[in-house]
Amino acid sequence: MFLIRTAFFVTLVILVMPVPEAHRADVERAARFAAREASASCELTPDLCAKSAEYWTTLRRKVEIGAGRSINLASRTSDEGPPSRR
Repeated sequence: MFLIRTAFFVTLVILVMPVPEAHRADVERAARFAAREASASCELTPDLCAKSAEYWTTLRRKVEIGAGRSINLASRTSDEGPPSRR
């Protein structure tokens, strides 16, 4: 699980970083290659893909719940105004 988390966060960092125009084609080619390799691993280990899909569904639900709570909190805070100091 540690490796999956590490790969996820490294991927997020890489996606956020800007890419110079001169290297954009290389980055796109590398991304396509990585996607092909990831999809090929599902053919070799279907159990891994099934478990990954389960984890992805759980993660997506948690993000949806967290986002909903954050939006509710932000809308309540904006309706009430800034918090008062005592």
